[in-house]
Formats: sequence, structure tokens, C-alpha cells
Amino acid sequence: MAKGLRAKPARQSQDASTEKAYDIPGLDFEQPLTWRPGKAIPIADLLDRLKDLREKLAAFDDDQPDSRLWTGLAGDLVNANLLGHKDRGIRAYAVTCILDVLKICAPDAPFQNHQLKDIFNVVINYILPALSDPTNAYNSQHVYVLQSLSESQSILLLADVDNPESLTSALFTNSFDIFAEPSSGRDVEISKTVEYHLKNLLGLVIDEIDVPHEVTDIIISQFMRVAARKQPESAVKSRKSEVNDMSQSKLQLKEYPVAYNIAKSICTTCLDKMTAQITHYFNAVIVDAGTATNNSDPSKVKRLYGNDAGDEDDGLADLRKAHRLLRELWRACPDVIANVIPQVEAELQADSVALRRLATETLGDIAAGIGIAGFVLSASIDPAAYPQISIDQAEPASTQLNPLLTPASPKPFAAVHRIPYQNFMGRRNDRSPIVREAWVEAASRVLSTRAGGIGLGDDEQAELLAGYAQALRDPDEHVRLAAIRALSKFSYHGAITILAADGGLAKSSSVFSALAERIPDRKIGIWGAASYDIQRGNEAVQIAAGDFASRIFNAYYIKDEHLHAQLERVLFEALVPLNFPSSKGSQTGKRKSKANETNTLDGPDEVRALRILTLVRSLDERSRRVLLGMQGRQSQISRGVRVFLEACESYNGGVVQDEDGEAKIRAKLSACIDSLCKPFYDAPRTSADLWKFAKQHDRRNYQLIKFAVSPEHDYKTMSNGVKELFKRIREGSTSTQSIVPSLQELIFRSAVMMYNRSHVPAIMDVARTDQFGLGATAHEVLREISSKTPEVLKSHVTALCAELEQTAPSATNFEESSAADTLKACSQYARKYPQEVSKDRKFLTALSNFALYSQSPRAAKHAVTILLTVSDRKEMHARDILTKILKDCRPGSPNFLSRLAAIGQICRYAPDIANAEADAIGHLVLADILSKNRKSSKSDAAGEWTDHPDEETQAKEISLKILVNQCRGEGIEASEDFVAVAETNYKTLFELIENDGEISTAKDTPPGQRNRLRLAAARMILKLCTSNRQFEALTTPTRFHALAWIVIHPPNDVRTSFVSQVRKYYAQNRLSTRWLTIMFLLAFEPDDELRSSALNFLKSRTQAFERKQQDNKSGSDAT
Repeated sequence: MAKGLRAKPARQSQDASTEKAYDIPGLDFEQPLTWRPGKAIPIADLLDRLKDLREKLAAFDDDQPDSRLWTGLAGDLVNANLLGHKDRGIRAYAVTCILDVLKICAPDAPFQNHQLKDIFNVVINYILPALSDPTNAYNSQHVYVLQSLSESQSILLLADVDNPESLTSALFTNSFDIFAEPSSGRDVEISKTVEYHLKNLLGLVIDEIDVPHEVTDIIISQFMRVAARKQPESAVKSRKSEVNDMSQSKLQLKEYPVAYNIAKSICTTCLDKMTAQITHYFNAVIVDAGTATNNSDPSKVKRLYGNDAGDEDDGLADLRKAHRLLRELWRACPDVIANVIPQVEAELQADSVALRRLATETLGDIAAGIGIAGFVLSASIDPAAYPQISIDQAEPASTQLNPLLTPASPKPFAAVHRIPYQNFMGRRNDRSPIVREAWVEAASRVLSTRAGGIGLGDDEQAELLAGYAQALRDPDEHVRLAAIRALSKFSYHGAITILAADGGLAKSSSVFSALAERIPDRKIGIWGAASYDIQRGNEAVQIAAGDFASRIFNAYYIKDEHLHAQLERVLFEALVPLNFPSSKGSQTGKRKSKANETNTLDGPDEVRALRILTLVRSLDERSRRVLLGMQGRQSQISRGVRVFLEACESYNGGVVQDEDGEAKIRAKLSACIDSLCKPFYDAPRTSADLWKFAKQHDRRNYQLIKFAVSPEHDYKTMSNGVKELFKRIREGSTSTQSIVPSLQELIFRSAVMMYNRSHVPAIMDVARTDQFGLGATAHEVLREISSKTPEVLKSHVTALCAELEQTAPSATNFEESSAADTLKACSQYARKYPQEVSKDRKFLTALSNFALYSQSPRAAKHAVTILLTVSDRKEMHARDILTKILKDCRPGSPNFLSRLAAIGQICRYAPDIANAEADAIGHLVLADILSKNRKSSKSDAAGEWTDHPDEETQAKEISLKILVNQCRGEGIEASEDFVAVAETNYKTLFELIENDGEISTAKDTPPGQRNRLRLAAARMILKLCTSNRQFEALTTPTRFHALAWIVIHPPNDVRTSFVSQVRKYYAQNRLSTRWLTIMFLLAFEPDDELRSSALNFLKSRTQAFERKQQDNKSGSDAT
């Protein structure tokens, strides 16, 4: 005991009582402090006497005082008249004087044991609690009492009183309760001196006195103070509650409570003793919980996902609280639980699923440095966020400065407790899916927090990622779902630098590859967030996530309408979100380019257009067909939606005056709804929702949908219309709120979101400048827009025409490389809206120059198409162009291929003019081009193929198109020579088929050229059969048999392309049923991809036939 403080024996004290009161040398104080009953000293006088005594005791100086002389004064000071006085000041000054006496008389305390108990009772139960009020008039005296007890170590006399346990427990309880109220709720802060001396005082008691186990409970309960205050601690059962809800941030502490810091200091400074005490505490809790669990009926342990309700019935309530304390103790003072971790490890091997799950969760949070307060998720991946972040930039600093919610591990758990950590990792293979689910959630926390900010070794990270990937492939759907949901814990930087650290999509065993396999399970948005880096060619991000979009759209080949609907949601919620670019991150909605970037984005339409182009470029061939096909269906469905809205307006919510007309209107509306609902996975529910929408008869909603599906509206109008539509419905009557999912699916399929008029200028600009290497993709998208939704170009056709005028070629100047795509876009629009295209003479002259001097056959073809479509004097232009071409058109002449393409279009759109030069055209095509080979070869390599044909091969392919266009010319069927011309040209095409592409009399056509000509002839025959049924009759069984054998003979490129063309035309109902038999020749096809595509096509056709049969049956039953 410090200074040897000890209580005075009773006999010595009684002897001293007979001596003269206060006869203490050096102490000039003679005023009485006690009184007889009925003669009480006035409070003011008594307070003055105590103050006077306090001053004189403070000034007392005697190196060897005789404690026997102090017994009288000591006895008066501990008199119940003073210690039990109703005035707080009297009590405060009396205690300060007592402590001064103890300090002077040390090491002999002039008090008996029962007097010490009275002293400590007042100190612990009255003086210490009063420290919580810094505004108290006697606060300085209270602080002095605390300081004296700590510095003089007088508190150790507590061990000398009888049965000190209750006082010791009260000491710790009242000390911590001083700081029960948050500092933010006080007008005046409690002095840091109080915290300092309390740490020393309580640490001294723990070190020198045997404290009861109740004190341990009190100390470690202080770590519970950091729990969120939004609900009682006992109500915190769900794991979800440990993910902090920032909407309740005002209820969350912003700093560690003082009581928490004091408890932490005690555990740290009294390590050995607290380790023993805490180990004993957890031993008792774990043993009790294990007994209760083992005695419970195993059938009562239910599968619980996201909710731990029922733990109390299983005896786990106390254990769960203990485990929560362990999480916080690891963050505060990890050494004190060194002996407890092995006990938690033992729970991993328990028979009880609930125990294994709880132990897995606890060890995972310990390794992640997550405490009782929980943690705040990282900024989730928002595909619509703008400006977009780059992996090359530093990760944005967290706005969360609350240390309670910041994962922090003081030591690397995996290194300090290696065996328990390895056993924790083994739970990924637990026999119970509940435990595996808990493991993947825990592993995601360890990864996302980087082991509580302390970092993971390469081996540890690799093992965690391997387990995470395994969980994504787990046979239990709940485990897979938990793994996917855990992605929300990762920011974009975390996803790329942590989750993709095992190789990304480039490796089949990686987390991202496993995640891609789960695309049919659930949508993902990583590609959307990574699109900025993918767009700019960041290699690391492309390897990690660049292929995600392709994996997503390839899942479309799974014949599941529900999955198809999910993929459409992915497209407009994750890949190209409706509200991208979101303005949350920028006031202007623009990105400031880096100093080394020359390309800038001018506005939201340009930003979105680049996102679309980046998406298209990232897709492989199969997935690109899916995306472009979805946009093609959009224009068809949008027309159906517009008809549906017209029917809704006529229906008038079911109120129609004309009874006869009502049946027709209702029938029309029913037909519209049935047609729209067919592709939906839940057609009956969608039909009911659309009927409910029609009966609601909200004209504003009709207009908003028109904004969404009409191509003449810009993107802002469209997106605002969609947002307002769903807001109105959600805020409307409860009876119609249920239609949102069905209506949302319909809008996603019909709204002009991708091929919007607002995107066209930016796409055209990228096509011209090749910004970020997206030029080729921009050309492809423009071609798709012009062919699928030419209406979108309406507001841009003038700019297209002006651009063509300025870039037209001449005999000495070449056109721009992008001219062919611009001409095609204009051509598609001109064929649909010829009256809206410029007829200016300068523009028509430019088109003629494209036909005569263009370097591209495509450009010449589309230029002639536009010219002969929009011009009021097309015969004159056609005759002029044809005359100039035929004047000097021979193989090897300038612009030879382009001029051939122009001839073909003249045959198509001005057949009378072409017929006038039929002999010259026939001689050029048959004699000069098809029948002669300038590059001969006698090779028999039947499988030879070239993807880049030479000029001679291209000339022969264009010549075949000329023959076909002679049969397809406008009005040619009515001419007398049609049958003869058709038979002659058709015979030429079949000669190529029957002779394996050989048409030259010298039989010296190179094999690669022969295969291309054979394929071109086959495709031309299919085109003729789709355009005119007379050619079906010309395709005799013998000819059909020869044509069908193409799918058997090499090379594979010919077979695949021909099969694709048959599928395309047949799906469009442009071929007769007999063409379907060709697909059955692929039954033993060695090419897996070709056979699989044919099989899927036949299955889809079977389903289409079944639906048609059911529709016909339904129609006959109705009649």
C-alpha cells in the first residue's frame, strides 16, 4: 500500500479522545466542528470554519506528525453531523479536510475502519457523482477530492473496510456515470483533469485491490457505450443493424466517450489483471451459452437470413452480447482478449449451427477491425455518377470522419492469431449454408476494409478472393445472393484494386469471372462505373472488368423472358443509366479535362453518347447482336405503344357514349394490350396492369409516355417524362401503384433511350474525329440508327446534307473516310422521308460527284440512292451518271468499283434508263468482269477464304448485285422482258452455286474468290426470293438441293454466313417454310457454335409455331 496508509486501532483512538480537542502543535484551529443536539452550528458559520480549517491544513508543515494528536479532529470530521449534513458544501469541505488529514498523517490513518467506510461512502456516492456537473458551486472541492485520492493513493484504504465489494462496485459505476451524458449535451465541459485522475484512480484500485467480478462487468460494459443510440442495445439482433444507417447519424456518437477511454486505459495499464478478469468473464458466458445450446432441441435452430430472432430461445443472447464486446475490445486493447480468441475458435467446431455462425461473424469482424458501432459502407458503385472517377486518380477521401465507424485493427489478426484465422477461413466449406453465408459476408468485410486498414498479405488476399469466388458458385442460392449483395461494400477503386486482384475476367477462377456467371441471378453495375477507364483504354480496368458487358448480353441467349427483362433493367440502370450523367457530382454537369487531355466533353449529351459508344465497342460479336437487336425492337414496340395510347384515349377510362362503338374500342384496346404483353415473362399480370392504366385515364400520363417513345423528342424531354411518369404513379392512389414494374418494363423496351436524337451530333463528331478510338464504333452506330430508326435523324438531316456538300469528291480530291456512313444515314432517311431531304442543286451535284469520283463503293451506292430518291428529275440524273460511267468503265480504271456500285443502284431505282444501256451493262458485267480472271489459279484448296477481298473479287461481287438489281428494279415486274431477264440472271447465279463459284471458261478462278462468289450468289438468291415470289417458283427442287448443300461444304465462313442469312429472312417471315429444312442438315455439324445456333433457332421457331397455333385455336373458339 502506497505510503503505508493504515487505519488507527480502536483502543488507541479511545485513549486519545480524553485529550484536549484539537491540541495539535502547528495547527492554529480551536473552533468546534460538532454540536450537541438542538445546538446546531449555523450553516454559514460551519462552512466558514471548514474553509478556515481547509486553509490551515493545506498550510500545515510537520515532517513527523503524531497521528494520535489528530484523532479528535478526525473524529469530528467524520461525525454524522458533517458527513451526513444536508448541505453539499459542508460535505464537500468536510471530505477535503479529511483527505488533508490523511495526507498529513500518512502512513497512519487516524480513522477506524467503520469511519473509513463512512468516508468512502460519502466520497463514492456523493462527491464523485457531483463531478458530472462542472457548474456545481463546489466543483473545485470535488475535483480536489478526486485528485487527492489519486495522488496520495488514499483510495487504497478501501481495502481495509469491512465488505468493500459493494463500495468498490459503486466506485466504478459512479466514476463511469460521470460521463454518461455526451459532452455535446453540456453547457460546460468536464475538465480533462477529472478524466486524468479517474484513470489513475481506477487503475490503482485494479492493480492493488482484489476487485469483485462485478467490477469487470462494469469496466467492459463501457465499451458498449459506442453502440448506436438509435435503439436499445438488447434490440440489436440483426447483422444488418451493424451496417450504420447514416440517416440516423444525429443519434450516433461522433467520438469515443470518456468512459470508453478510461476503460481502455485500465485494460491497457493493468494488462495482466484485466486479461485474467476478462478471460474469466468470457469463460462463464461461453460455457453457459454452450450448455444452453446443447440442451436445446436442434429442430428449433432455424434458417435465419439477415435476422437473428430466436437467439434468446437458444441461450445465445448473452453470448451475442459478449461477442459484440470482443469486436470492440480487439479495436481498443487486443492483448486483453488473447486468451479468449481460442475459445471463440472452439465455437467454430461446435455442433450448433448458430454458434458456428456467430463465431464466424465475430472473427470476421475482428479481422476487419469493425467494432460495436458498426461501419459505414464505402461509396457504392453508382453507374450514373458524373464526373466519373478514374482508377488512375486517387480514391476520393472518405467524408466519414467518425472514428467509431472507421474500421481499424490495431494488429494484423491473421498474423497474431494464425490458427484461429485459418479455422475461420475453413468455414467457407462449412456443411451448413447458413455458416457459409456468414463467412462470405465476413470475408467481404475483411477485403473491403483491407483488414481494418492494416493491410492484407498477398497470400491472405488470394485465399480470401478464392473463397469469395467459391461462394459466388455455391450450390445454395442464399450464399450466392449474400456474395453478390456484399459487393455493395466496395467502392469502384476497391472493386478494381481488391476484387480484381486475382486476374479479373481474364482468369476463369477469379471473383469477377464467378460474378459474371451469376449474371442470370442478379444484375451488376461494375462495368458502368468502369466505363470511363474502359473508354480511355486503361489496360488494368479493361482486363478486370472490360468484358462484363459482353457476359451480360450473352446471357440473353438463355431463353428466359424473366432474365431478358432483367437484362433490360441492367442496360438502363447500370450500363447506360437513364439519369446518366448525374449532376450530383458537378454543378455544371461537365468534366474538366486533365492538363494532358486534348479531348473534352462539352455537355451531358456528348458524355452519354461516349458512354453508349464505349459500351458497343466493348461487346463481342454475339453480345453486340443482342444489344443492336434490342434497339431494333424498340422502334417496333414504340409504335405499338403509340397505338395503345390512342386506344386508351378512345376508351376514355371505360366511359363511351356509343354502346355499339364501345365494343369496337374495347376490342381494339384488348388487341393492343395482348400484342404488347406477348413478350413479357408474366403476360397476365402485365395485361391486368395495362388495363388498370387504361381505366385510370390520366391524360398527363399519356403525354409523358409519348415524350418517352416518340423519336422527335430530345433526351432531356424523354428522361424527364419517364421520371415524372413514375413519380406521379407512385404518389397516386394505392390501387395503381402496383403497375409500376410492368410499366417500367414496357418503357425500357419502347423509350428512345439509346438511339436518341440528342446523341446523333456527338456520334457524328466522334465518327469524324475518331475520339478515344471510337470512330469505327460511331460509324456502326450511325448505320444502325439510319436503318432502324431513321426518324431520329430528322432534326440533323440538314447538317448531314451540308456536310456532304462540303466534303464531296472530285476528279482531283478524295472524300473523307466517314463519308460512306454519313451517306448511308442520309440514304435511310431519304428513303422514308424523301420530301424532307434537300433538293438544292449544289447538293444534288455533290451526290453526282460521289457517284463518279468516290473511292468507296458504299459511298457511291448510297449517293445514287439519295439522288434518285429525292430528285424530281431522277431520269436525267441517272442518264447523265450512267453515260459518264459507261464512257470509260473497265477493270483497273479510276474509281472502277464505285462506278460499278453506281450502275447497280441505277438498275434498282431507274430501271428504264438502265434498260436503255442493257447491252453495254451486260457486256461489262458478264464478259469483262465475271468471265475473266486477271489473277488466275489452278489450286483445289476448297476451304480457302479471305476476309479482305482484292479489287477483282469485289468487282465480281458488285457485278452479281447488278444482275440482281436488274431483277429488282422499280416497276420491272410489269415489263415484258422481266421473265427473260430474271431467268437469265437467275441461271447465272445458280451456275456459280453448282460450279462451286466457278464461272470463267478457263476454270482458273482462285479458290478464295470462288468461295466468296458462291456465298454472294447464294445470298443474292435468298434476297430475290424474299423480294418476289416468282423467284420461289424459279428455284426448282434441283436448284434448291444444290443451294442447300452450301451448309455442308467448306469453308466454314461460307456455311455460317449463309445459315445466318436464312435465319434472318425466315425470322422476318420473308421465306417460305421449305427453307427451314436447310437447318436440319446441321444435325451432325462438327462446329459446336454453328450447331448450337441452329438448334436454338429451331427451338424458337417451334415455340413460335406453338404460339401461332394457340392463337388460331383461341380465335376459332371465340367465333
